[in-house]
Amino acid sequence: SVKDFGAVGDGVTDDTTAIQNAINSSAKVYLPPGTYKVSNTLSFAATQSVLFGAGYKTQIAYVGSTVCIDFNGYAGCEVSDLVVYATGGTTGIRIGPNVGLTRYPHWWRLSRAMVIGNTPNWASTSLASSRAGFSTAGIRIITAFYGQADQCETSYTTGAGFLLESQANGNTFTGCHARDCAIGVNIKGGA
Repeated sequence: SVKDFGAVGDGVTDDTTAIQNAINSSAKVYLPPGTYKVSNTLSFAATQSVLFGAGYKTQIAYVGSTVCIDFNGYAGCEVSDLVVYATGGTTGIRIGPNVGLTRYPHWWRLSRAMVIGNTPNWASTSLASSRAGFSTAGIRIITAFYGQADQCETSYTTGAGFLLESQANGNTFTGCHARDCAIGVNIKGGA
C-alpha cells in the first residue's frame, strides 16, 4: 500500500514522493480509497508492475504540467481501478517508450481506469461539465503492441480521449469510451 510509504490521500498533501517510492519498491502497488494529490509524473520502474486502486473511490488529482502516469517503456505493466483527473497537464496515462527509446511497453493493460480532463462532480454526475485538462490525450499509446484496455473511459480532455500513434499496433479495446473530449479517438502515424 502507498500508505506504507507515507501517502496520506487527503487531496491536500502532496503524495507524489510516497507513491513513487512505493512504485520503486514493489511490483504491485495499491492505492486505498482517497484522493492523492500528485504534482509530478509517476513512472513505472520495472516490467510487470501493477498500480491499482479501489475503483472510483481511488482518485489521483494531478496538479503537474506534463504526464500523470508513465509506463516508462516497461512491458507487461498495468493500471487498474482508479480515477485520474486534472485541469492541466498534457496526458493522463502515457503508455510509450522510455526517453532513450531502449524499452517499449508491449503487453500493457488498463482496466477500469477513468481519466477526466477536469475536476469530477460526483454529486450530480461522475463527470465534469467542461473540458479543461490533458491537452494531448487522456490515454496516449505510442509504439506499444499487444496491449489491452477494458472498461476504460476518458472524458472532458482538451486533447484526444484516446491517442494511438507511431505503430501502436495489435491493441484491443473492450467496453471503452471517450466522452466530451475535443477528439474522441485519434489514430495517427501508422498506428
